[in-house]
Amino acid sequence: MAVISRVGPGGNYLSDDHTVDHFRKEFFLPGPRWTRETFEVWKAGGGESMSERAHAHVETILATHRVSPLDPALDREVNRIVDAARKDLIG
Repeated sequence: MAVISRVGPGGNYLSDDHTVDHFRKEFFLPGPRWTRETFEVWKAGGGESMSERAHAHVETILATHRVSPLDPALDREVNRIVDAARKDLIG
């Protein structure tokens, strides 16, 4: 909030010390779904769109992600809350 107040509407955030201090830590680096390759290199590598790469990533997550079971005490508490809400709503 301090940065927004200091720079204000129409100000230049890029020259603010806060931006400069955090730039390297927060700077976006390409990953498997985004590339900084030249068009020629991207095309030679198959020219897969960002949408296609994102879809493949989602498919990988869905195929490999395993959810840890809830702690039994937490599971009981969630069920108690749902049962109470069901009684209030349905009667």
